[in-house]
Amino acid sequence: MFLITGVYCDFELIQSGPVVIEPGVSFSISCKFSGFSISSYCLGWIRQAEGKALEHVGLTCSSSASTVDSLKSKIRSRYDSFSSTVFLQGNNFQTEDTAVYYCARWTQ
Repeated sequence: MFLITGVYCDFELIQSGPVVIEPGVSFSISCKFSGFSISSYCLGWIRQAEGKALEHVGLTCSSSASTVDSLKSKIRSRYDSFSSTVFLQGNNFQTEDTAVYYCARWTQ
């Protein structure tokens, strides 16, 4: 988690698990949120490969989840309402999928 002095933020995202995903590794990343309702916002998953721009991976809302077509067979996202946590799980990653993965609050 980062602390930025002088900036007010009314919500918090706490991401755990591995964030650098490499080929052949099964993984699960959790993103626990507070300070907002998932019925008003979604949680997006983004990634950044070394030297490349940020890329949208998927979106998880209270009643649905979507993934970009190129990753549909490799990842899935789910929401646990009891713990206010969204999980990104995946396997069968290839070299081109190696990147740092992040969660972010997304406006519906």
